[in-house]
Amino acid sequence: MDLKDIIRKYFGIQAIEIKKLNGYDNVNYLVKTHETKYIFKTYKMDDDVFDLVNAESEVLNHLNNQDCDCFPKPIKTIDGAYIKCVKIHGEDVIIRMLSFLQGSFFAESEHSSSLFESFGAFLAKMNVQMYGLRNYPIQSRVYPWDIQNALINTPFIDEIPEAENRKLVVYFLQQFKELVVPVLPTLRKSIIHSDANDWNVLVENGIVTGIIDFGDMVYSSLINELATAITYAIMGKDDPIAWACHIVHGYKGIIPLLPDEIDVLYYLIGARLCISVCQSAHSKIANPENEYISISEKSAWELIYRWIEINPTHAGKEFYKSAGLTWIDPESVDTLVEKRHRFIDPIVSISYAKPIYMNRAAFQYMYDPYGNTYLDAYNNIPHVGHSHPKIVEAGQRQMAILNTNTRYVYDLLNRYAERLLAKFPSKLNKVFFVNSGSAASDLAIRLSRHYANSQNIMVMEHGYHGHTQTGIDISDYKFSNRKGPGQKPFIIKTSIPDQYWGKYKDQNAGENYAREALDLLSNFHEPVAAFIAEPIVGCGGQVPLAPGYLKTLYPAIRKQGGVCISDEVQTGFGRLGEHFWGYEAQEVVPDIVILGKPMG
Repeated sequence: MDLKDIIRKYFGIQAIEIKKLNGYDNVNYLVKTHETKYIFKTYKMDDDVFDLVNAESEVLNHLNNQDCDCFPKPIKTIDGAYIKCVKIHGEDVIIRMLSFLQGSFFAESEHSSSLFESFGAFLAKMNVQMYGLRNYPIQSRVYPWDIQNALINTPFIDEIPEAENRKLVVYFLQQFKELVVPVLPTLRKSIIHSDANDWNVLVENGIVTGIIDFGDMVYSSLINELATAITYAIMGKDDPIAWACHIVHGYKGIIPLLPDEIDVLYYLIGARLCISVCQSAHSKIANPENEYISISEKSAWELIYRWIEINPTHAGKEFYKSAGLTWIDPESVDTLVEKRHRFIDPIVSISYAKPIYMNRAAFQYMYDPYGNTYLDAYNNIPHVGHSHPKIVEAGQRQMAILNTNTRYVYDLLNRYAERLLAKFPSKLNKVFFVNSGSAASDLAIRLSRHYANSQNIMVMEHGYHGHTQTGIDISDYKFSNRKGPGQKPFIIKTSIPDQYWGKYKDQNAGENYAREALDLLSNFHEPVAAFIAEPIVGCGGQVPLAPGYLKTLYPAIRKQGGVCISDEVQTGFGRLGEHFWGYEAQEVVPDIVILGKPMG
């Protein structure tokens, strides 16, 4: 029995044409008769699916009690049922028939502010009808596309092939866990459509007039209806927040929105984007022939990258205004600086003539509480950006287990030391864990002085190695500052080997600069305990040492009994790309390596 026969037998409808449509987890058909059109839907037989499809029909009948042609109408079979289980090609299949709604898809319509406002108003009117409706199959449903269940999608993250993409998904889901999950129990809940995407929403004469495909209905936070709709509507938009606000404004005209709902809207949209790309990645593996699930994947990824640029405060502020809520601005920077100086000495400097007040950060972006986003190209501490989810998770996990010091024996200490030393040549085979780069510099100098039985240290122009007393003594950046104490008699300072702006610019620049350092060494008439230098001199302007410089200088330091120290606090842990450690660019192996910021 073919589909025409089945439709005629069970619904009494004579189809003249049947066309297969796209579908996610069921198969849909457009059925044409001489008089009208219908949507014929089939599902693999399953008791849970049967109950959900039946529940969907009940909700649609409830919605269609109103006098509007906004929602599909369930069509009864000849014997009065809305759904039926039949045999098709020897398999048990659930079948049903729905009326066909006229209109163009939102995705193919000309977008305008009035269209978006009508979209918000339409959703709110639908939610008014559904609010308070009880339907136990829907209310008990645990569905991975439901934003409140976003974390169910976590296992699919590893199926996203690109690490750059994965980290954004992990970040937004982590933010969801931290900022949204705790407030979920307080949010208004209702049965919602939950899939008002641009291919399910119908438009006529520039306004939204209908919605189809109620197969994703869930009992969830009411605000998730709005979050899902906004997610798809703003894809591809240059100013997604402005477009989202039109939907919010249209919605609040029917259903007033509450502050706690608007407070999490930015993160709910981020979570819905994560669900979409996780499901796409999983579908490519589990069901590769079904391209429907990936229809919005490219646009979703583009919006995720755009979303991380948007300050959550900016989004919240605009959403508040669109929802007719009062936004309270934070204190001014001047007030906060004045407060800071009451408790912290002004000698602890603040960057920029107009200080920047930060309250959140993500990867390369920092956010202030006024809604501005800053691209952080200056902060030298975070190695993989701010709030990297793997770092946050690792810190949370460890602090929940053990947080102690090196006086005790525990596995993590040995394991980390072993993994760290595996990144070095065998000559560098011991680790001293201290609390900062400054403390590491201080200890390196003490070790060198004890080993060489000398107090003298050779340092580099513009060098910076910390803010302990020893750190200041060996840092030209500190001791030569107009506020600094000046160069101590046990310090020898050599010129920065700058091949770009210095006096030597040819291919022998490194050797020429090294010879000058050797002359200083010989004229000092006393052996030095150590020579310390950064592979790239940060405070000197991020200047790499001229090639061959350390290769020439290191042997001479060792010959007179000294130790060669490479300060990798800013350059280490792969920050130079080709080289994991900065000293590798000079083709040398130091005696001591100082680590700090990126290690932390």
